[in-house]
Amino acid sequence: MYDVSIYCQSGDNVGEGPFWSEKEQALYWIDIIGKKLNCLPFGSSGVKSWTFPEMVCGVVPRQNGELIVALCQTVGSFDLATEKFTPLVQIDTETLGNRNNEMKCDPKGRLWIGTMQENVNPDGTGREITQHSGNLFCLHPDLTVKKHRSGMGISNTLAWSPDNKIMYFGDSIADTIWAYDYDTDSGDIKNPLPFLSNQNAGAPDGSAIDQDGYIWNARFGAGCVLRVSPDGKNIERIDIPVTNPTSCAFGGPNMDILFVTSAQFTLDEKQLENNESEGAVVAIKTNSRGTSTVAFSG
Repeated sequence: MYDVSIYCQSGDNVGEGPFWSEKEQALYWIDIIGKKLNCLPFGSSGVKSWTFPEMVCGVVPRQNGELIVALCQTVGSFDLATEKFTPLVQIDTETLGNRNNEMKCDPKGRLWIGTMQENVNPDGTGREITQHSGNLFCLHPDLTVKKHRSGMGISNTLAWSPDNKIMYFGDSIADTIWAYDYDTDSGDIKNPLPFLSNQNAGAPDGSAIDQDGYIWNARFGAGCVLRVSPDGKNIERIDIPVTNPTSCAFGGPNMDILFVTSAQFTLDEKQLENNESEGAVVAIKTNSRGTSTVAFSG
């Protein structure tokens, strides 16, 4: 049913945060531990990369044509023409040891950012998570920051239903994605209900949503993406040739290709030797169409 292929043999330590630029017909994504922002135009084999002085934890487009890039605590604007990064605001400064992890814009162009306890040592090796200190923030266009949720293990998945009435947000450690009532005008969320949990398929990582409201969820550690109906009952598993899918985004000329980032993180040398595609970006040709990426309106 699905044509699965390798889009880019990027070998990312922690590939994450993909988004599709319709204007450029290109995929952007990051490598958190590699401290890189990557871009690959559709049909090209030449990846353009930008390296930052610290881990890159998220990227989204900005309405003025620049990019919004999240470092560990700093969110700033990145000018592709000058390659200059301009800090804008600090996130989660009151929680010692936290860093940014998940980032996406809502239908009104507000920037939502989920954080987590730092799980990477300075040398790039893993660090145990000992507390559920992650928070969920919203950065408004005037650069004011509002906290909406706390007590998360690893903040992951941010998506909005096509009718803009539901916001999805998850916690990988809790193995749960919740559906919140979402107010488009105010940006407030309330009444969280479990949407997807206890699937016995790795941990829920990043997600994409299609025009029909189906959630496509990358499952870290399980080598698959789950396609979930809007009511959370119809679940389809799509196996892909990487162990740790991390996030996904629709793109391509017809917006029908699901691009899935992945991570070499947590894999040992034998696993990496046995599969050269670990850390690659995977492309899944689907019969669905995704929604356009929303840019930050600030």
